[in-house]
Amino acid sequence: MTLPSTTRDIVVFTSMNENGWEVYGRRFLESFLLNWPAEVRLRIYAEGFTPDVENPRVEIVDFDRVVGTKILSLSKLKERVFQRAGIVAIPGYRHEVIKFSKKALVIAHEVRTASNNYSIWLDSDVISIRKISISNLVEICDVRNDDVFCSYLRRYGTHTESGFLGFNTRHPLAADFFDRYEQIYLSGGVFHLEGWTDCHVFDAVKALMVSFGFASSFKEISALTCSHPFVNSPLGFFMDHLKGDRKSESSSRGSDYLIPPRSRVKFDGRYAQLEGVIRIVRPTTMVEVGVWSGWRAVEAALIAHDLGIHLHYRGYDVFDNVPDEGFDRREKNVKPHFSIQSVASLLELAKCVTPFFTYELVAGDTNKTLDLDEAELVFLDGGHAVETIEHDYSAVSSSKVILFDDYYVGDIDTAVFGCNRLLDGRAHLILPASDPVSGGGRVHFAVLASQEILADLHAYFPGSIFARADKCVESDINAIV
Repeated sequence: MTLPSTTRDIVVFTSMNENGWEVYGRRFLESFLLNWPAEVRLRIYAEGFTPDVENPRVEIVDFDRVVGTKILSLSKLKERVFQRAGIVAIPGYRHEVIKFSKKALVIAHEVRTASNNYSIWLDSDVISIRKISISNLVEICDVRNDDVFCSYLRRYGTHTESGFLGFNTRHPLAADFFDRYEQIYLSGGVFHLEGWTDCHVFDAVKALMVSFGFASSFKEISALTCSHPFVNSPLGFFMDHLKGDRKSESSSRGSDYLIPPRSRVKFDGRYAQLEGVIRIVRPTTMVEVGVWSGWRAVEAALIAHDLGIHLHYRGYDVFDNVPDEGFDRREKNVKPHFSIQSVASLLELAKCVTPFFTYELVAGDTNKTLDLDEAELVFLDGGHAVETIEHDYSAVSSSKVILFDDYYVGDIDTAVFGCNRLLDGRAHLILPASDPVSGGGRVHFAVLASQEILADLHAYFPGSIFARADKCVESDINAIV
């Protein structure tokens, strides 16, 4: 299968009722339109209401017209089964057969009737948090592979996580799979399963197909073994699944993650400028001093992938092996520490969607571990003490571009903290976005590079300031460099 090339090739579809639309559906739609490729359309199966949506990328389907009769038949079947067994109700989400059959029957209808080549089911309580490209989808779902019928998230020890399901609608298994999938519900076979959710039915049909020799037709999306695999998989780089009682919250919880929680990471403020620097420099090698959670490395990998760049990354950090009790105070560090194992797990997931990304992690105080290193882009964001920054700079000073965090403005002693003293007497660029600092003042990024690169960055970042010694000029670079 070649890369999708028309607006009919990839369709995302979901379903919701009016209450779901008000609680989380609008947010689902807004984030989809903002972050998914313009050529990917969205189909919403609306149950009992008509969403107020006017967008050429969005199609509204009358849920009741498509599957309402089947839901009614299943409801009557359930009543007969319960009456014969003398059951009034069975507690627990696993036995909410009507609720989960709605999703299952929509999926079966959509894939069996699709005119597009690839269909992606996305739960309507999913928020898209970063722009996702067709290329990203190719890596996650193996869209190019004619042999793969379905991409799914496995939840080890229990049923599949079905918040995201990708289907090759042209695959020979499609009709047979969904005939069986639908009939398990409509025949009453669902009541013989351990659970009656769409996940249990999906797993039952998949197991049957695997027993027939079609194991290679199902692609398991890489994820860490946990109860919330969605956010612990490459999907979590682009989306957040607010499943269950998270629907009214802004993000998944820190306890949901085996990798460092994404919700703890800033992607705005001064850090939003990292993408622009990478796009201008286009590095094939990158050194980061101050890896912290590893999410900056993931961002760099994703941006490089979008640019078609093979990126090798080396990251230096103490991780959770803090040298002594006074280390954080000396280095003006207020962030928690993550283990090198959890960061490595995150970067391994990044490799699943950015196959030309490679990395190394070096643990320890950079005053001892960072000797001489060189890269096309260095990001110095480790210890904030002047002596540490000067040591780290001396080790990487021959690099092409050095991006400094910790250029301070305001009520901060720059003789003790930050890169201000080091940059005195050197031509550099101060990037415009800043963030407040605990205790007062603000912090910017600053860049050391050739005159040509500084000029390119100055043009890319309106409001950036050229400086040499104690002289700051916002005009012509040639006047001061």
